[in-house]
Parts: sequence; structure tokens; C-alpha cells
Amino acid sequence: MVRVDALKPGGTYVRKLSYHRTPDAKELAERTRSIADEYYPKVCDVLWDATNTVRNNFNITFKNKVRLFGKKETGVAFMNQIMFNKSSLVEHRADLDFIVIHEVAHVAQNYWRFPFHWFIPDNYVCWVEGLADYVDYKLGLGDGLFCAECAASYPHYKQGYNCAGAFLLFLDETYGSQIVKQLNLELWQRSFSPDFFFRYTGKTLNHLWADFKKTEHYTPMAESFNQVRSELGYEGENNPPHLEKRFDAYLNKKFDAEHIQSIHEELKHLKLTNPDKKNSADLYAWNLYEKSPSGRMSVEALAMIKSLNKQERLPKFGDVPHDKKHPLMATVYLEKGYADTFPAARTFAFDFSGHPFRMHITLTKETPSSQWVLKRFWKSGSDGKLLKDYPIP
Repeated sequence: MVRVDALKPGGTYVRKLSYHRTPDAKELAERTRSIADEYYPKVCDVLWDATNTVRNNFNITFKNKVRLFGKKETGVAFMNQIMFNKSSLVEHRADLDFIVIHEVAHVAQNYWRFPFHWFIPDNYVCWVEGLADYVDYKLGLGDGLFCAECAASYPHYKQGYNCAGAFLLFLDETYGSQIVKQLNLELWQRSFSPDFFFRYTGKTLNHLWADFKKTEHYTPMAESFNQVRSELGYEGENNPPHLEKRFDAYLNKKFDAEHIQSIHEELKHLKLTNPDKKNSADLYAWNLYEKSPSGRMSVEALAMIKSLNKQERLPKFGDVPHDKKHPLMATVYLEKGYADTFPAARTFAFDFSGHPFRMHITLTKETPSSQWVLKRFWKSGSDGKLLKDYPIP
């Protein structure tokens, strides 16, 4: 163990890098080690005071499969070990820095005391994962799927990750970074309790959450998802009993018969009675969001991008696949822009499996009757930094 202020930039903190099970991942593994060595002192500085002690080194192992409690994971960290799923990292090369730093943050948290001993209660795990994403945001990373916001993937802080990380960043900016360091310390000491937030801010967690929901980092999409989950009686991640009847009752309160029929048509492929089907509410909520004023505008903006691509009116950008039939051949995320007022803007991020970069497109719409207009097109690296701005045709 070593004091945080003894960790110096340029040091070597990855003691052992192993990729013998995935020999074709040598280049990716070396890049991962470079990121971990560079950021470990910065990560520890975000989470701890200078006089606290942390591990002075750790190991990284690449494997073909990584599981935690039976669930497939991109990365897992415990004690001084980080294991990465090679195929997942290859698929998400555009987020490599974010993913590696997230796992390095878990090493710095050091909540594992000895092998196979995990002492954080399940209802506090949201803070564990939220802290790891918060570290990324504090260090200037996070876009595309990993934006600092509550949206479709993680609409509530109780689900951890992006949303809890964005909430902690809000607390940092409002009450100072010490509150987050103290949260980390109390989780490590096993002294954390629900009254923590009141003790350090004078406000209850519910009050703080209500304040956060007024910011741009709590999106209309998140509100839609949370409302639906609440109406349907979700208390955890599993479907509540009689989900189909609950959903019908919810729709009857919100929409007319014709609208309800169209929703059922779009969702008829769902097997609602399948007990293994998780988070059906999120599929419902996404469908309902698309029909909201904000959602319709987002769908229209994305349709414009597809139209521009089909007409070959998008800027050319080198070796990225550019196909008329499958626009941009990428996984698409709504990255920024949820308001349903004018002038409006939408920014989409495009991830290309196996590529270490991400493309971004911003469109604007001045009035309800005007067309969406291509405003900006740019490329960022896995560290989130700008690589190139493309001229607009």
C-alpha cells in the first residue's frame, strides 16, 4: 500500500499484464496497460485524500470470457486484479479509455478486503458503480453510450453507472468534491448509511434527486422510463407479476383506443409472459418516448441522417464503412438534445464495432415547419478528444 500523494505521473502501476489466452490481443492489451498506468494516480486523486493509502500496483488479464456471479461482463475488478473480456473491448474500442478507467477506479476503491469477500449491500451497489463512472466524468471522459446523464440505459441513480455518476457529478459541482470522497471513504469503512447525504448537505437524498432532475443531465427519456416503471409497479429489475394487465391499465389511463392499438401492434413481438424477459418496461417506455413530442423530433432527426446518407450527402470520412443500405453501419445513440422547443438540436453518436473512434453528427431545426439541417460532423478518439472536424457539404 502507498499514500495517494506518493503516486507520480509516469509511474508503472500495472505489475503484470497477461494475454496468453488471447494472443491476438497483444496490441489492445498494451494499450490497456498504457491507459491504466497513465490514469491510476489521477483516479486515486479523485477518490481519496492525499494522505489515504491505496494499492501501489495491480494486474490485468485478458480472457475470452469474463463473468461475475454468472453474468457476462466486459471487465471485472477485485482486490488487485482486473480481468477484461477481449471480444467486448474489441467491440467497444471507441470507449476503451472509459471502460479501463472504470475498472481501475474499482481497484482504487478497494472494497474487496480479501478474495471472494464482497461486503457492499445490494442496495448500495449503485454508488459503487456510480463512483467509478463519476471518476471518468471528472477526468473528462464519457460520450456516446457513456454520457454523464440519466437516459435509456440507466434512467435512475438506483441503477448506478451513468445516471448515478452524473448525479454524483452534480453533487460535486454543487457541494464540492469532498462529498464524493467522503462517500467513497464511508463505503470503504462500511459506515455508509442512507442519512449520509443529509449529514453532508442538509438535504435528504430525495430532495437532492429532485434538484438534480431539474438539470439537463436528467433527460426526458429518463423521466419517461422512470414514470413507466413506477406505474407498472417495478421495485427491482425483474418484471412485476401480471405485467401485461398492468401495462394495459397504464395505457388506458394515458391514451385513446386507436393509439393503444398501434402500441400493441408495435410491441406484439414481446413475449410478456416469459419469466426470463427482463426490463420489459424499458421497451414500453422507449416506445412511448418515441411518440412524445421530444421523441418524435429525435426520430425525425435520425431519419434525416439516414436520408442524407442514402443521397451521399454526408461528408466522407476515410476508412469508416459508408453504405447506402445500412446507414453508417454503426450502433447509434442519441447523445445530446432532448428538448421539444425551438430552435432545436439533436446530436447522435455512431459507434463502429472494432474501431477506436466515434463519429458524431449534430442537426438543428429552427421552427416546427423547417427541415433538419446538418450542422456539424466530427470524429473523437477513445479518450473523448476531438480527432477531426469534417467540412459540411
